[in-house]
Amino acid sequence: AIRMLSDALGAYMLASPEKLDITPPIDNPNFETGEMGAWSSLTYYDTGVRECSNDLYKMTGSNGNYLFNSFVTNETTANGHHLLQTLSFLPAGSYSMTAELATNQTTNLKLVAGNLSKSVYCTSSSSTTRGELNFKLSSNSDIRIGATNDKWFKADDFRLYFFNETYPLRKELTNAINNYEVI
Repeated sequence: AIRMLSDALGAYMLASPEKLDITPPIDNPNFETGEMGAWSSLTYYDTGVRECSNDLYKMTGSNGNYLFNSFVTNETTANGHHLLQTLSFLPAGSYSMTAELATNQTTNLKLVAGNLSKSVYCTSSSSTTRGELNFKLSSNSDIRIGATNDKWFKADDFRLYFFNETYPLRKELTNAINNYEVI
């Protein structure tokens, strides 16, 4: 019986990887529509979705033909700049969000999810640095995700991953194996 239970858990884990890519709730995660979609940002000067074919915007590591470019002047630095989107009805659990980011400014570039943020250190405007932020939701809820900075930055290829350790079947199978006693 324990072998059957162990085999069932093994099959479940193969069918349900630890880190599951669930990017589809993010509208236009790599800006390939050429539009902002559900993303919001402040509108200053040269801010918005831009074509990568233009050398000014191109960056190694960027995915596809478009990316987000922000431009914030000294007058607007006090307000900072953001690229945000609200994701609705995410299930409780653990998540990881990644994005390709670039700037060559000494800045406060951060990935954000709800009230959490993580600084991302970039050294070039022409190649990306992959930022990653892990967060948990204790109940099914909405959450605001994105990137913020006090100066200009570029962003592309946002990805969202779900860690399924809270999935009830896995908990039940793991508990059954750990608590199995031979009678």
